[in-house]
Amino acid sequence: MERIWFALYFFLVKLTMQKFLLFAIAFIFSLSIYAQNSGLPDVVSKSFEQKFPKAKKVKWSNENIDDFQADFALDSLTETATFTNKGEWIQTGINVPIPIINHLTVTSIKKKFPKSKISKITKIENAKKQIYYEIELRKGDELEYVNYDENGVEITSLK
Repeated sequence: MERIWFALYFFLVKLTMQKFLLFAIAFIFSLSIYAQNSGLPDVVSKSFEQKFPKAKKVKWSNENIDDFQADFALDSLTETATFTNKGEWIQTGINVPIPIINHLTVTSIKKKFPKSKISKITKIENAKKQIYYEIELRKGDELEYVNYDENGVEITSLK
């Protein structure tokens, strides 16, 4: 009889532990979802909604202590927008197909980085009304980024 009580006790403890574990996992998951949105100031959220009213699948992250970045879909493109913690728009980046850059840019890149391949191009528009292309170059496992203006001229500083 003692073995039966022990087996029953063990079964209930195991069942209780499983329920507790399941509850703990669900609680931690819900906290992470809450924390993802709770650190976002309302002014940032409102500025984003005003600038990108048709954005879908928005995911927020902190760029640094003062900036917030939203990754989202808009008109079937993947975009990234950066805002200050005061809701001021800094810049927007749009991933674009590689053929979009002009021949001069490709020639310049091949000359300056002969062993690198273009892996990604992001068209960036910033609050200073500058439009340029950030080009991600891959050489083996290494990544390097260069910036070119719309005319195919390399930009060394963005002020």
